[in-house]
Amino acid sequence: MKRNILNIINKQTKFWQRAVPPVLWCPGILLFILPLTSIYGQTEFTDSLIHQGLTRKFIVHLPPGYNSNQHLPMVMALHGGGSGDATGPRDKWHFDEIGDTAHFITVFPYGVDNNWADGRGATTSDMAGVDDVSFLTMLRDTLINRFGIDSCRTYLTGASNGGMMTLRIAAERPGTFAAYAPMISSMPDSVAYYFKPSQPFSLLLMAGTNDPLVPYGGGPLNPITAGGSVIGVDSTIALALANNGCPSAIPGQESFPDLDPTDNSTVVRYDYGSCNNASKVVLYKILGGGHTVPGMVATINPLPLVGYINYDIDAAVQIWNFFKQHPKAGCLLTSIGDVQIPDDRFRVFPNPVKDMLYIQQVELNREFEVALYDLRGQQLLYLKNRPEVNMSTFHPGLYLLSITIEGVVNTVRIIKKE
Repeated sequence: MKRNILNIINKQTKFWQRAVPPVLWCPGILLFILPLTSIYGQTEFTDSLIHQGLTRKFIVHLPPGYNSNQHLPMVMALHGGGSGDATGPRDKWHFDEIGDTAHFITVFPYGVDNNWADGRGATTSDMAGVDDVSFLTMLRDTLINRFGIDSCRTYLTGASNGGMMTLRIAAERPGTFAAYAPMISSMPDSVAYYFKPSQPFSLLLMAGTNDPLVPYGGGPLNPITAGGSVIGVDSTIALALANNGCPSAIPGQESFPDLDPTDNSTVVRYDYGSCNNASKVVLYKILGGGHTVPGMVATINPLPLVGYINYDIDAAVQIWNFFKQHPKAGCLLTSIGDVQIPDDRFRVFPNPVKDMLYIQQVELNREFEVALYDLRGQQLLYLKNRPEVNMSTFHPGLYLLSITIEGVVNTVRIIKKE
């Protein structure tokens, strides 16, 4: 595993040796010179952070008139595996266009080797030991602080391999995002095996019944994929319903008009009503749909190897309409920034702080982890089951404190004063 990660680092090193002017390159040191004020003045740009020793890139799209004081929502969209990367969902799924009018920030991360460690154990990221659950959590926390994002309204979606990655985070760290919307995917067998989230989570699942790569009913993936097996769409929904304590397994149904008879597909929406903690489970069943995102940009239909694209709905529109109705349960805002406290199990004080920062638990003897980051996403310290953080050696400014209790990630802005 360690050797595989080093191989990936070496490949990235060779890339940067070619891409970075010699004056900026020294062995073992990569210097990024970024004019931050001019970058943030742009509508869209690519940035990066370091995680597990790897340079992880991501695209940020800001809506017109962006201002960090507005505390906008964020939608993070994960590309599929194979030959695609973050430019695919940016160019084909419309989330950035919707964000421009609905006024939310859109983020498109890159997977290592263009895939995600979704828990199947089959992708190159999985086999190399890449921790994408940790990376996407860190990326979310970093972006909250750099762009003043409302931590109560951060959302995760993805397709195919990216959809399975979305389901893995929902299973392992359900409190990280306010709601989840995987597309053309279902839960990997290996993730379902240990599926026991620490809290309910809102889920929208969108899948085609004629998907030739990720079978709707479950089973092994098509051999042209990385491999592995999934439990199927209906079983994924059943797990979410049981976890969320939904009162009925009989959903309300809505059939969408067949606006494009040439796409050989129709859409039925199944709404399972309100569940615990105001969570909800919704299924968009694309009858006749392939391994394609409804409404995606394409020049032909059907697409070779993956099948028909449905054009009766636009996936991004439906997903945003779902997301905007589901802020994170138990959120509150403070005068110094956004704090996510699902059930008031701790408090952090004093804030602003000069020397010692204290973490007080309401329920004692809970296992917890603490990590401190700067605004570039660099981890400055890590503590386990330590209720005190010594801030005296850090420069004055704004920091991000991440506290994880029983799989629930809580983020707090910390002001270090003179």
